[in-house]
Amino acid sequence: MPSLDGHFAIVTGASSGLGRATALRLASLGARVALLARGKTDLEAVADQIAAAGGTASVLAIDLADAAAVDAAAERLISDTHPPRVLVNAAGTDVPGPRKGSRCGTGSGSSR
Repeated sequence: MPSLDGHFAIVTGASSGLGRATALRLASLGARVALLARGKTDLEAVADQIAAAGGTASVLAIDLADAAAVDAAAERLISDTHPPRVLVNAAGTDVPGPRKGSRCGTGSGSSR
């Protein structure tokens, strides 16, 4: 893998699972990583692990389902640093059922 020294990465869903693993890997390659997810305590644990390995991470506890909060976070992250070289969207969602306007689950287009 190429070095990401001096580059900025944003990882959503960074508190656990694939997001956490990706954030740790990007930091190991030299990226400064912004960790985003809802769970501040878990994000801080990931940031501590990155710092212990010599990396740099910032924590931003945010609900990515809140569009206004996402816009504010993006503005803050870009103004504090610069546009990211890497963006990983690993945040999961728990949306019950199809979204309004979705044809999913309506039988529309079904071969039955």
